[in-house]
Amino acid sequence: NIFFHENPNALPASAGFNGPDQAWNYALSWMACDWIVATQGSARLWELMDALHAGGGGTTDENQDAVLERVLGISGSELAHDAARRILDIYG
Repeated sequence: NIFFHENPNALPASAGFNGPDQAWNYALSWMACDWIVATQGSARLWELMDALHAGGGGTTDENQDAVLERVLGISGSELAHDAARRILDIYG
């Protein structure tokens, strides 16, 4: 696939999410959610969403790793790699 990034270094940034790499950003983000559900269960995904929502204040890109580490036990980089591997596992 022409937009697939085999070894992403990070999850998509908020700024530019809907830019030229929009298709990839949505695919990787979707598969990150899918990976979380497949490996840690749907309750963990909702726990992460709640933590990232931060009571309505949201989480900045700079603080995202701290939340991911606290809730999932992995960094954004690790989650991006796991999501990319899941894309390859499912779609080849």
